[in-house]
Amino acid sequence: MINLLTPEIRKKLKAEEREREIIVVLGLLFILLVVALIFNLTLWFNLEIQKQTLFANQSDTPSDNLAMGETSGDKQINSKIKQLTNWWPARSWFSALSKIQQNKLATIKISRLVGETSNGILKMALVGEAVNRQELVSFTDNLKQDKFFANVDLPIGDLLGNNKNQFTLNLIISNHD
Repeated sequence: MINLLTPEIRKKLKAEEREREIIVVLGLLFILLVVALIFNLTLWFNLEIQKQTLFANQSDTPSDNLAMGETSGDKQINSKIKQLTNWWPARSWFSALSKIQQNKLATIKISRLVGETSNGILKMALVGEAVNRQELVSFTDNLKQDKFFANVDLPIGDLLGNNKNQFTLNLIISNHD
């Protein structure tokens, strides 16, 4: 077959073809960028909404919450602890959280929970506030009666001190693995 196109026209057609390919590639990149931006914005808005609902009750003081009983923030934290104990495999840490939740009275507010493992012994410390000493003693006795905990220690200073019924409970978890 005889080639009827001159070399200049062939070069021009090749250049136009490359130009079209570049335009298509840039168009696809732009579309991917827009789609990624849309997904990132929706994720960001979703996280902002969750952050606002999670930290909505942060300004409440513990003593105000205790006078009124459980607040919606306390209920939300309690439900999340229950969910965690149901979601994760049966281990001593999560079982301990479940036992503490079962024995906790409505007037006890736990503000901090710290755990550590040393030499195979699981230790926990609960920091919180009680409405009165009787409720704190009752909570401590309930935990002592539960055979899940090998040792429940309420320092005398927390019981006798003038610290607005704030307490630190030291727990040692029995081996149940």
